[in-house]
Amino acid sequence: MNPIGTFLILIYHNIRMDKYPYKPNKLANRSNGSPKNKAFSRKGPKTSEQSRQISARAKILIIKHKYQEAEKLLKETLLDHPSDVFFMNILIKVLGIRGKLLEAREIFDKAISRRITDKYTYNSMIDAYGKAGDVTNAKEIFDKAVSRRIADEYTYNSMIDAYGKAGDVTNAKEIFDEVVQKNIANVVTCNSMIDAYYRRDMFGEIISLIEKAPPHIQKNNNMFLNSCEALRKQKKYDLVISKIDDFLKVPKPYEIGNLAECIRAYCLKELGKNQEAVQLFCDLKNRLPESDVNYARVLCGLVFCNNVEELEKENFKEELLKCLNEGRGSARDIKAALGQLG
Repeated sequence: MNPIGTFLILIYHNIRMDKYPYKPNKLANRSNGSPKNKAFSRKGPKTSEQSRQISARAKILIIKHKYQEAEKLLKETLLDHPSDVFFMNILIKVLGIRGKLLEAREIFDKAISRRITDKYTYNSMIDAYGKAGDVTNAKEIFDKAVSRRIADEYTYNSMIDAYGKAGDVTNAKEIFDEVVQKNIANVVTCNSMIDAYYRRDMFGEIISLIEKAPPHIQKNNNMFLNSCEALRKQKKYDLVISKIDDFLKVPKPYEIGNLAECIRAYCLKELGKNQEAVQLFCDLKNRLPESDVNYARVLCGLVFCNNVEELEKENFKEELLKCLNEGRGSARDIKAALGQLG
């Protein structure tokens, strides 16, 4: 996966939870005989504030890649609120990440039967199928969302991402062109198409897409880093270093700056400037938490620079395997680094 894509996917999940704040579902918790204004069952949270706290806890667990704990928390919450679509949507997403498609689909079908679905329910289910490479079922859900006229840019993004993960650039491009035609393309949508190209080593197409994008998308920091990554893959290392040096003259957000420096370190390595590359990789490793999306890439960089001592190899293997299992970083790079470690 495109490393900038990994970073943006995390942002994407966080944005969707932030833009969809908890609202008690009026149909969710009205058991037989319950008064209309009784928002929650007796056993569950009695205020929307408590539910927002559960939402915040789930979000933190997801950001920290503690998906098993998030699944447990959400299932416990749904025992008391079996028709709360907000928590159902998050659980579908978590189950998708954990590869539990049958459970995710069961929850989706329950939401359908209870007529409480919204666009986020569909987006989460498409995303779950996409992660498993099941584009047939993903497209089925996508078509239902479109027919119900609730598909938004994130619904299209999930479908582009599903095709991209399956290596189907043609169908991904078809959906992306539809998004452009509808004038609802955004940075995340563009990045999903870029990620599809990246998986097929179509780096010229990445640069072309960015050049044709609207000015507000071209100016986005992530799009700049995408273009740098594509140029690096085209072995234009000096050009990339020059661009990043200029880019970093102005202070950038923490994650953006780290990713830019990581790309720069990889360019230095390819130019044979191993000492400079290793120093930069070591600086990044020392300041990044293990949960950081760039952490796996930094570890891989140190391995590729042959800068891992014999005594450190087992620790590196353990950390890289953890990143691989949690879906942090490029699986291809991590597997290559593990192979090099022996």
